[in-house]
Amino acid sequence: MKRHLSTESTSESARSLKKLCENLIQKHTPSPTSSIDPLIVEIDSYLKLDIVCDDVLEFWRVSGEKFCNLKRLTQIVLAIPATSTPSEQVFSTTGLILNAKRTMLAPENVGKIQVIHDNYDIFKKI
Repeated sequence: MKRHLSTESTSESARSLKKLCENLIQKHTPSPTSSIDPLIVEIDSYLKLDIVCDDVLEFWRVSGEKFCNLKRLTQIVLAIPATSTPSEQVFSTTGLILNAKRTMLAPENVGKIQVIHDNYDIFKKI
């Protein structure tokens, strides 16, 4: 079966493809909302700032009331330790707990031994 392509059939395909593309764009374009979300306004105003700040904590102390939602998010992010030292210590201690003679310890028991190890000073006073 031979298929003959003409310029009419290709232009028709191009038109239907263009129409399909326009319909998809229209379908997936967000509709304008009647009320403006205050969080979006806050983010836009923050992104429009042109500042150089050496002390991030001081910036958020000063600008906290203007960007109250972003300030809360910043407090969460800045509270994350920059190093992996605490997790490395946990793995190191767990490696000491689980040795060749203690491979059959239940996970909850390993956790209990880890708590005792980490809080030995407190348990020693009891």
